[in-house]
Amino acid sequence: MNEKTRFSLIAVLAIAALIFALYLLKTVTIPILIAVIIAYLLDPLIDRLETYKIDRSPAILLLTSITVFFLLIAALIILPAIEGEIKTAVSKLPAYMAVLQNEALPKIEHMLSKVMPGKAFNISSLIAEGEAALRKAPIDIWKSLLSGMTSTLKGTLSLIISIIGAMIIPLYLFYILKDFDSIKERIMSIIPPRNRANVLEKAMEIDEVLSAFIRGQMLVSLILGILYAFGLVIIGIDLAIAIGLLSGALFIIPYLGTLIGLLLASTIAYLQFHDLNHLLYVAALYGTVQIIEGFIITPKIVGEKVGLHPLAVILSVIIAGELFGFLGILLAVPTAAVLKIFVSSAEEQYRESKFFKAPN
Repeated sequence: MNEKTRFSLIAVLAIAALIFALYLLKTVTIPILIAVIIAYLLDPLIDRLETYKIDRSPAILLLTSITVFFLLIAALIILPAIEGEIKTAVSKLPAYMAVLQNEALPKIEHMLSKVMPGKAFNISSLIAEGEAALRKAPIDIWKSLLSGMTSTLKGTLSLIISIIGAMIIPLYLFYILKDFDSIKERIMSIIPPRNRANVLEKAMEIDEVLSAFIRGQMLVSLILGILYAFGLVIIGIDLAIAIGLLSGALFIIPYLGTLIGLLLASTIAYLQFHDLNHLLYVAALYGTVQIIEGFIITPKIVGEKVGLHPLAVILSVIIAGELFGFLGILLAVPTAAVLKIFVSSAEEQYRESKFFKAPN
């Protein structure tokens, strides 16, 4: 095994060890990791401001102030619209429930009876029986629930640590941004000179992948959120802006935004109009936007730099979500893309090795 192959293997093992350490110390490290990600996104802008002879600390404060200003403007525009949608939806809730009970549930029961003939399904009765059973539940069930709540409350210290960690993220962010360049130089200084060129090459590949995915995916999510919201407003769906923006925001997790948005919009469309036409309109909207995203938006903004197979994306999201929760789901794809760089490098070195090329 030559030195380049050995280095690639060590790098993969180091990343795996780092991921395991993050999992063990996730309560403490997750706020720092969030700050590092935000710092990574903002550092190029800070560097750009420095070219205009603005010191780094004032540049950080200026950029933070501008970001907060635009977020507040967006909130002042969007939140009242969403609030109005929610009020309208709440006022229509009795009508929704009537459609659900009188039309949707009988159709579901009929479908279930077709799938499983010989069995009678009465979902309305089951719901009513469940409510009655809860009211008459034995005292030991409530004791079990109380015991479960007690064990949950034992994690209060962990919760407090998490809240403190979230509140201190801006402080982490400021100092990481302030010392971002020196941190990079420090990391490079501890790498043996003979390996620095290889490390720098891999770091540039990683930066290209991460910048393409993180910054690009955020922009793609914003565009999709606007398209979904605009389309749902045209269709006339209640909660159109809320569902559309949620669909876009969740698209940062591959496939999740489309799936949840389609499910929510279809449900509201049926409860609101209770016909097939509006369900088809919703399906056409999400299908059209997905085609535009797949063939135009993502290739133009993100490109093919991430280059993961759809099955690899799904597996990475599931595994990371199981290990790290919601943050793991967010980081699954970029982490898998970075690992792919090292695995591909190791595979390339293996194919060039004497062992692989040795004659039979």
